[in-house]
Parts: sequence; structure tokens; C-alpha cells
Amino acid sequence: MPEKSPGPPRYLTPVQVADACGVSPRTVSNWIRTGSIPAHRTAGGHGRVSAEDLRRFLIAHRVPLPPGLAAGQPADEGGATAGVPEGALAPSSGGSAVEQRRARRVLVIDDDEVLLEVFREVLTRAGFEVEVARHGFLAGYLVGHARPDAVILDILMPGLDGYEVLALMRRRPEARGIPVLACTSLKGADVEARLSAAGFDGYVRKPIDFRALVEQLRARLR
Repeated sequence: MPEKSPGPPRYLTPVQVADACGVSPRTVSNWIRTGSIPAHRTAGGHGRVSAEDLRRFLIAHRVPLPPGLAAGQPADEGGATAGVPEGALAPSSGGSAVEQRRARRVLVIDDDEVLLEVFREVLTRAGFEVEVARHGFLAGYLVGHARPDAVILDILMPGLDGYEVLALMRRRPEARGIPVLACTSLKGADVEARLSAAGFDGYVRKPIDFRALVEQLRARLR
């Protein structure tokens, strides 16, 4: 009788969690240290995260689940980054020599700190420079200081919402030609109509398809 193959591990190392989330192991270690994600320590002092806790963590922060976790199982050690195959994150080889000398800069504004970390990791690996802000009050300053080539702007934020931030940004001469993509979990034709009427150049829906986002950014900045 053939031996039964062992099932997937119930607990994951920070490196495996990093692969599943599309972030660096250092980011995962910070999540564990601050208690953002439940974990326990082995006798040797190494952090371990249960597959189910990781699954709940990703769902709570609207991060796309890797195939293994989507089925209730942990991702394998070589898993995809936040649901995006490695090849989708490779820097584009197109564009002129001048474009290739300077990476396109993307400003991401969202009040979800965990999601901002994922944005930073995924877009950086895709070849972009990334600036992030946790609220809209910094948007005007960062648009003038960082001079982004594109902006990803969350709609539902405390204080100034995405519509208000966009209106303030468009008043600045240096921001008028910058493509701004809305980022929202809201759905429906009325939402799309309002985003268009407000002046957004496009939108991405949460939970985010990072492959589609990278392709949309490249198309708009080509």
C-alpha cells in the first residue's frame, strides 16, 4: 500500500507568509512584533503563523488570497505574491531609453497601513518607485514634493474622502495632468458614474487584482 503523502503544513514561517502576501519577510516580522497578525514562537524562538490566521488576516485587509489559502490551505513555499504570478511583476521592457532611465513614480493614498505595505512591495517589484500616505491631508504636499507620474487614491478614508482629495489635488497646476485611479470596494454603475464625473481617470476594485493594476498603470504611463 503506497504511503500517504504529507498534507500542507499547518504553520508557516515568516518567509512563507511573505511569499503569500507579496511583501518582504521584514514586513511580516514587523506585523508579528506589533501584534498585527497572530503568531507563536517555537522553542528556538522562531515565529510561526497558522494558515487559518493568515487567511483571516488577508481577508480582513482585502488582500487577494493565494490559490492554496483560497481553498483553506496554506500557500506552498514558492507561492505567488498576493495572487500575482512573479512574471506579472517584472519591470516592463518597453518604452524609450529616457523612460527606462527613470522609474515611473506612483503615489498611493490609503488609510489601511497593511494594504499600503502590499502596494509598496508589489509596485516596487514591478519596477515603479512608490510613495505612500495614510490620509488625504498629505496628498497636496506629496504631489508637489514627490512629483508622481500616477496616483492611486482610496475613496473611503476618515477626514477627507477620495472625492475631496481629488478636488483639492486638481486645483494644483502640477497635478492637473497626473492620472488618478480610484481604489474602492464600492460596486455598481452609479459608483462608476460618480467616479467618472468627479474626474478620476480609472479605478481599481478591492480586493485588488494586482496583475490588472500593474497592467493598467503601465498602459497609462506608456
